[in-house]
Amino acid sequence: MKKFIVLITMLLPLGAMATVPELNKIVDNYSATEGVTVVNLTGEMLKAQAGAAGADTSKYIEDIESLVILQSETADLSKKIVKQVDKALKGVNLESLVDIQAEKDNRVRVLANRDGEVIADIIVFVTEGDEVALIVISGTLDESILGDMESGIGGLILGFD
Repeated sequence: MKKFIVLITMLLPLGAMATVPELNKIVDNYSATEGVTVVNLTGEMLKAQAGAAGADTSKYIEDIESLVILQSETADLSKKIVKQVDKALKGVNLESLVDIQAEKDNRVRVLANRDGEVIADIIVFVTEGDEVALIVISGTLDESILGDMESGIGGLILGFD
């Protein structure tokens, strides 16, 4: 039983990004690459941190199964990541929630995998000059979370130079 729980815990983040399987490959390919940071948090880790953060954040975190972040500040790697993520997202049935092009190299895209009023995944893809960040939030998220994310996305946009 313990082996089964450990196996499920290890596979949870991979299964959570199954909306776009190519994103799994991209994260895996860059996870041990110098100049790239990959953070993979399970729902249990997020829930543990939510208790310390207070009740305002815990109501959002309780339905998140995983949070995966891939970030690069290296120009060459960032360009490769952008091409690979763009290719992975093409033709996938995701709802575009936000798509802002501030300048040629500054863009914020927020996409959702929706099943009725429930959102299974939120994908945030940010490019700013030589930097790139891919954030995948997976779980069984109520669509009301989107309204509350608005100020956070606004902060990303205001952060553009």
